[in-house]
Amino acid sequence: MHIAMMMAAAVVAPSPAAGADPAALRATVGQWRLSDVGGKVECTLSLTDRMTPAGRDLKAPAACHRAFPPLKAIAAWTLDPQGAIVFNDQARRSVIAFAGAPGGPHQA
Repeated sequence: MHIAMMMAAAVVAPSPAAGADPAALRATVGQWRLSDVGGKVECTLSLTDRMTPAGRDLKAPAACHRAFPPLKAIAAWTLDPQGAIVFNDQARRSVIAFAGAPGGPHQA
C-alpha cells in the first residue's frame, strides 16, 4: 500500500491535458490511504488504470465518502506534468491535487 495521501484543502482549476509519463501512471495505480492531516480519519482508495470520460477510474468505498464529503464530486484521477495526483470531477476539472515525491506521501 502506498503511504498516506493527506487531504487538507480543495483547489478548483482546469484539469491538465493527458500525456503523463506512462511509467509514473503505472506506479500510481493501486491502493492509497487517504487521511486527514492528523491521521485520525482515513480510508483506502483504489486508483485504477481503467479510462473513463473524466480520466482514470477511482474507487472509493462509501466509508470514504462519509469521512471525506468532497470525494462525492470526484469522478476520476490523473497525473499533472509535475507528477501530482489530481482528482477530477465529471467535467474533467481538477478538484484537488496531491503533490509529493515518488514513493512518499502526497499532500494537498
